[in-house]
Amino acid sequence: MYLSTGMRRGEELGLRWQDIVFDQGTASIRQTITVIGAQAINHDSPKTKAGRRAVLMPTDTIAILRQHKALQNAHRLSIGPLWEDHDLVFRNLYGRPLHPRNLSRTYYAILKASGVPELRIHDKRHTHASWLLLAGQPIHTVSERLGHAKASITLDLRAHTLKNSQAEPAIAGKLLTTEDRKQGVF
Repeated sequence: MYLSTGMRRGEELGLRWQDIVFDQGTASIRQTITVIGAQAINHDSPKTKAGRRAVLMPTDTIAILRQHKALQNAHRLSIGPLWEDHDLVFRNLYGRPLHPRNLSRTYYAILKASGVPELRIHDKRHTHASWLLLAGQPIHTVSERLGHAKASITLDLRAHTLKNSQAEPAIAGKLLTTEDRKQGVF
């Protein structure tokens, strides 16, 4: 979901089914999974008010989540009383919170087995932001989607994406007539 939503790893791991409104295509970020010490997993609310947000998801992501929920329900029924219901979208085999380290380990093993070049999980969040900016989305919209407290944070992190974005305004400038330039229309 990183590529389609820009969520952080801890936000995705903390996502609960109750936080998803399938008909609206939204996921509300209300809790995250963090690691304290070597093993303890903590459910925590996002650090900032901006981090607590609703993220609109593409229809294909919603369809995949519907399938995932059906498979998860079947699995839950098959293991019966061993299941611990934490309502988590991404969980271990027994319904408990998935440790971020285990997610990373599985992710990199899948990349290696499939021959796909290694890309850090968090880099997919950056890719999502870059795609939005290159598609012309305003910086404040991208910042809100990513849960940044200020648009300046997004701008600092993604400024390199915008470096080549002057080509379009330069071309648009060529469209102005000589008369427009004489009248000061820029």
